[in-house]
Order: sequence, then C-alpha cells, then structure tokens
Amino acid sequence: MRDAGVMSAATAFALVAAALTTAGTLPQLHRAFRVVEGVSVSAWLQGLFLGAIWAGYGVATGQWVLLLSEGAFALGSAAIVWRLLAPPRALVSLLGCISLVAVLFWLVGPGPCLILASIASLTARFAQIVTTVRTHSAAGVSIATWSVIAASNAAWAANGVQRADTIFTWSAAAGALASLLVIVTCLVIQTPSRLV
Repeated sequence: MRDAGVMSAATAFALVAAALTTAGTLPQLHRAFRVVEGVSVSAWLQGLFLGAIWAGYGVATGQWVLLLSEGAFALGSAAIVWRLLAPPRALVSLLGCISLVAVLFWLVGPGPCLILASIASLTARFAQIVTTVRTHSAAGVSIATWSVIAASNAAWAANGVQRADTIFTWSAAAGALASLLVIVTCLVIQTPSRLV
C-alpha cells in the first residue's frame, strides 16, 4: 500500500513533463521576434495540431495535466505561426488546424487521434530538419526550445512507462529522439549565435 502523502513516480514525471511542455515554445517565440530564417511554418502548424490533439486526449482520459500543458504548447505554437505568417494567412491556417482536430475527434475519437498526433510529432520535427537543410540556416531556430521539447517528451515517456501505456510511451520517446535530431541538424548546418 502506498503512503497517501507520497507522490507516485508517474505523477512526478507528468508534472515535470507538463512544466517543460508549458514552457517549451517560449524560447522559439522569443527568437522569432528577432529572426525567422530557417524556421519551419509547417513544423509549428503541426505543433499546434499535435498540442490540440494531446490536450483533447487529456480531456477524454481525465488527465488534466495534459490538457493544461499541451493546451499551452498549442497556444505557443499558434503564436509562433502568427509571427511567421501574414495575419490573414495565419488566421486561416490556425482556424483550419483547430477545425481539423475537432472533426477528427468527432469522427474517430481520442485513441486514433493520439496515433495521428504521434505521426505529426515526427513529421513536424522532420519538417524543421528539411527547412533547416533547405535554407542552410538555423539562425531563427531555437536550440533551447528543441532541447526543452526533447526533455519534456522524455519525461512524458517515463510517465507512460510508469502507467504501462505503451502507445503513449512510444509516441513520447519518438518525439524526444526526433527533437534531438533537430538539434543535431541545426548544430551541423550552422551554429546559432545564441542558444536561446
């Protein structure tokens, strides 16, 4: 029997992951106000998509920490997209993304949506890698953001292990590894003048 005053490992990992996820977009948003060269609009639209799905999954499964942290990540991703695109185009893109998430939840439910979020997690990272390689610049890419996202995903994976949730664990672990690939790509292409 567990002592009522002791926090479970799953809860501890969830709280660490939530704190990191909530703050994850802030360094990129800050950097985007100075320079956007090499930043992938597609990656951040997919960030909004996957954040909204994870937040919805949190509601569907009663994991409110997911709703709050992933909702914050989705809002941060939306702010980055707003910075990268002209306002009319940004508005259409953001509304389209949120509408797609709502329709998908209505059509297929939270479980299949989680698999879609896992795919978007990987394709978002690869979109950032492709943009960095294509533009041969990492000037606008925040290494700090991708580091925080990698750490957050690792903590979510540990939470999934503690809860014996295989899909959740593999999804988060894949996101962590793909985030590390973004960092390596940015460092190989061009060492940013600042890591923030």
